[in-house]
Amino acid sequence: MSQDGLYWLFTSAAQSVAAFIALLLAGFALVVNMLDQEAERDETLVEIHKELKTKYYRKLRDLSELTGTAILGDLATVLIQGYQLIYSQVTVVSIVCLLNAAAVVLGIRFIILVADPGRIGKTAQQLLKAERPAPGASNTPITEFVAHFINVERELRRLASEPVLDI
Repeated sequence: MSQDGLYWLFTSAAQSVAAFIALLLAGFALVVNMLDQEAERDETLVEIHKELKTKYYRKLRDLSELTGTAILGDLATVLIQGYQLIYSQVTVVSIVCLLNAAAVVLGIRFIILVADPGRIGKTAQQLLKAERPAPGASNTPITEFVAHFINVERELRRLASEPVLDI
């Protein structure tokens, strides 16, 4: 590929990836706003929406970091064109192309994740699984259980020792 072709490729790639992430950020802002509105109407969804927003934020943060790295790689590739470097230019171009492709593919996966119509049900099931104690387990600490058991046993002994009145 000619030097002009590489300039064109990587400058347009940086612009395209930047526009794509801007679109994702705008979409994320709309989704968060919609989740907040739904939570105001139905208080039972507050915890589910909080979990969804946290999940979306983590994915978008990772995607933004990848996209930023891809854009910097594009710009660095444009900058180093024409210089004789120790490392292979083909290697640099290949790595930067992979970063761009990964940013686009993961961005599309993020859109699919956010647009999933079953996301509320899936998140609710995940939250229920996380809160459900193991079979035979109790949320009460053993010391608290023993203290209550001793009080119940004392009360039962006291009741057993009292005379029963026949009428």
